[in-house]
Amino acid sequence: MIQHPRRAVLAALAVLLLARVPGWAAPILDPAHVHEHALANGLRIIVKEERGWGVVSVGAFVRCGLRYDPPDLPGAAHFMEHMLFRIDTGAGQPSELVQAVEGRGGQINAQTNRDSVSVQLVTSPRTLPDLWPILARTLLQPTLTDEAVAEEKKVIAQEIAERAGQAVEALTAAVWAAAYPNHPYGRSIGGTAQSVEAVDAAKLREYHGRFFRPDNMALILVGDVRAEEVFSQVQQAFGSLPSGTGDWTAPPAEAPFDGPKTEVQTQNVMATLVGLGFRGPGIERKRDVCAMDLIYTLLSDGRQARFTTELEEKGLVNAFDLQYITQHDDGLVLITAATPPDKELEARSAITEQLRKLAEEGVTEEELARGKRVLRNSYAFSNEAYSDQVGSLGFYEMIDTYRFAIDYIDAVNQVTPEDIKRVAAEYLAGDRAVLVIFRPPTPSRPGTEV
Repeated sequence: MIQHPRRAVLAALAVLLLARVPGWAAPILDPAHVHEHALANGLRIIVKEERGWGVVSVGAFVRCGLRYDPPDLPGAAHFMEHMLFRIDTGAGQPSELVQAVEGRGGQINAQTNRDSVSVQLVTSPRTLPDLWPILARTLLQPTLTDEAVAEEKKVIAQEIAERAGQAVEALTAAVWAAAYPNHPYGRSIGGTAQSVEAVDAAKLREYHGRFFRPDNMALILVGDVRAEEVFSQVQQAFGSLPSGTGDWTAPPAEAPFDGPKTEVQTQNVMATLVGLGFRGPGIERKRDVCAMDLIYTLLSDGRQARFTTELEEKGLVNAFDLQYITQHDDGLVLITAATPPDKELEARSAITEQLRKLAEEGVTEEELARGKRVLRNSYAFSNEAYSDQVGSLGFYEMIDTYRFAIDYIDAVNQVTPEDIKRVAAEYLAGDRAVLVIFRPPTPSRPGTEV
């Protein structure tokens, strides 16, 4: 996530407090409150009305993340996100949108992920009529001069250098690259030092014209607004803008694994870092997505989770993490662990043993019910704020439809023990694994490697 200039601390605290939604205020993502509309140029608007708090969260989502980067311009989406906030004059001066939002006590940030770019803000509903034209100019008329691009290269190069010094980030990137050697998902979202240096204003203008157009975007609002008023305001600001003609072609699916992959590196780390990756289901296989979400919950979420009891409590790892984010195409199930060097093989064995048990023995009805409760609680907590809800709705709108965010819990409740067993066997088999290990710079003992 790229954080842009911040407002005063007290103003930030005030908006964050206003943006929180207590659990009793309304059902999470209640479909009765959601309204959608599309302009003639294809721009989609989704509004969830919530009364009484005097605040609204707005997200502008563009379908142009890492998946859409040209092969000769990796990191283009992230670079374009930066350029949305560049201005022609005043070094260090905030952009027009930042001034308009933060100057009135609001909050703004932007983010690039594997399937989209987004700009999100929290503000007072009273400011929206004035903000819409500014947001339209920010998204559709950014400053893409040679001078602006050259200045932003320095900022992005610094970000890349900082990430390069973070061992866990480097481990994660290595697993993604090994799991997706040919698909864009295997590249770094921020690009590389070489790819950033190759960017120029002409390439970015071509890229912007291809993806930043109304029919490739969605506006998501959650808060104290009336949908019909929002539709009218957006029509005035965006309605006259023409739709585009994109010539983008979806990348081919990554080839199936022809066996496990292992990569061992010596790094300047104190503990051994283990990264184990498997390709997971994409959004087209929604039942598998829900089953995989329950699998990572059962393995890693809470004191009764299997990795907690079998890895952490037994002292095999100092810390562990399990991630799986649904993508448009097949995503990545990523297990990372920091383990004492003399516990590495035992920790790896314990991880694979738990995956084997899920695939061969499955789970009991009681364990699955507990996992569903934990996942429902996590879902509610992660959608507690208006801005969280905008993020959920927009995320799924970019890879499928926002309705999956609304229907998600119902879909999770339909998952059976048989689904857990099937999905674990299909996706988490040892011959479909990518293993990347960062070891401290000390000699390994002979006869210990598998």
